[in-house]
Amino acid sequence: MTRDKEGARLWKQTRAFYEKREFAPAELAAALGITLTAGRQLVADALELTYRLPRLWDQVRAGRVPAWAARVISRETHD
Repeated sequence: MTRDKEGARLWKQTRAFYEKREFAPAELAAALGITLTAGRQLVADALELTYRLPRLWDQVRAGRVPAWAARVISRETHD
């Protein structure tokens, strides 16, 4: 694949990713029957735990830390 074609393919994939990501909180909120604001906060907490607090996320997944407590901690680190 030529460099131009590879670049175009990557651009198309990146654009599709960001277009889908833009609506993720709204779709999540609708699926869970919560407000858009709550959906945005849930996504923000999930991203914070996954990428900035991975050890805390591991503790949640292992059942050692309740999810609500991890969300409180994640809000302290990104607000």
